[in-house]
Amino acid sequence: MKYMIHALHGSGVSGQSYDVCGFGNAPHSFDFVYPGRLNNCEGCHVDGGYYPVDPSSVLATTIDVGADLVSPTDDVAVSPNSSVCSACHSSDLARQHMMQNGGDFAATKAANSALISSGVETCQLCHGPGRSADVKVVHGVGEFDFN
Repeated sequence: MKYMIHALHGSGVSGQSYDVCGFGNAPHSFDFVYPGRLNNCEGCHVDGGYYPVDPSSVLATTIDVGADLVSPTDDVAVSPNSSVCSACHSSDLARQHMMQNGGDFAATKAANSALISSGVETCQLCHGPGRSADVKVVHGVGEFDFN
């Protein structure tokens, strides 16, 4: 959900359609412009709820379910903050930035679905409130009159 919702909202800005397999394993391609203000994060998030999360307290996004459909231990997942941010920030440079700062695009999961990663996301250090690349500031959250 973290990736999907942000990818759908940002597809008009990123210029990339969002493709999913839906009901009956039928492909669906979403290629549209979000009708509201893209930086109206508080339209869905509580105030401040758009900042990077503690990756140890939020589940990773599964991108490949392994052969064992009961246990998540053979799933492949993306760490929480990298999952959200890569929905719009999808360039190779952005991906490398995330990985250099602890993001993992090939993580695994423990039996309890906890993230097993090669690193620890440190996104809050630069993208947290009041930091050098504060999410609220760089995305212009709240800098519009109405939606």
